[in-house]
Amino acid sequence: MNRLPCHPPRSAPQPAAGRGASLRKWMAARLAPSLLITGIVLGGVATGSHAADWLDQRGAGPIIGDVAAGKEKSFVCRACHGQQGHSPIPQFPNLGGQHAEYMYWEMVKYQRSIRPQSPMSEQMAPMSDQDLRDIAVFFASQVVAPVTTTTKAGEAGERGNRLYREGDPEAGVPPCQGCHGVNGAGIAGRPDWPILRMQHGEYLAMRLRAYRDGTAPRASNDFIMEGVAKHLDDTMINDLATWLDSMHFAQP
Repeated sequence: MNRLPCHPPRSAPQPAAGRGASLRKWMAARLAPSLLITGIVLGGVATGSHAADWLDQRGAGPIIGDVAAGKEKSFVCRACHGQQGHSPIPQFPNLGGQHAEYMYWEMVKYQRSIRPQSPMSEQMAPMSDQDLRDIAVFFASQVVAPVTTTTKAGEAGERGNRLYREGDPEAGVPPCQGCHGVNGAGIAGRPDWPILRMQHGEYLAMRLRAYRDGTAPRASNDFIMEGVAKHLDDTMINDLATWLDSMHFAQP
């Protein structure tokens, strides 16, 4: 297996105290077999002659960039993702207020062909590493003002809320809040894991299906999601997306 290294390492982040840490320990126990198959064994790397290249994000450091420079460099990005990072297209992600670390690594995956080929691949190809860092910190600095949403969660949203908070142990699905925080607001100690509450439901459902169906990027963080999403059926995915979309502009 060929492991593509990340950028300068730092010491591993310490687990958060309280319920979140307990949930992550439970998830680690549940997902260990999946992580072994995909090449990660509790911090180690498994080898295999037929394994695809993958990006190792473990131990990656914080992303530092220039917000003003990022604004100038992101003019093409803003055509699809909005001037402040609020995309008018529900199939494209909102970037405003997202963790810079998460956005940086998603761009790296396009640049290194870790993510499937798309128009984003061509946009990322000529950019330098500093360009990616500047763009990431620019969008992270943008705060999308909360507005009234017309989305009605209904019964699907109620099921999605319960699944997000409690998981489904019988189906092998851990609580989403263990890694993505209460109400999808993210976890400060893991900025390489995304904030979900700000995203379009259609985009979230598309990404979850990709993880479940094995068409997601090949990176260490993505292997974790593959282990979770393989237990999700279409109804579960729709419920989660519906609930998170109903909170689209709600305050944490």
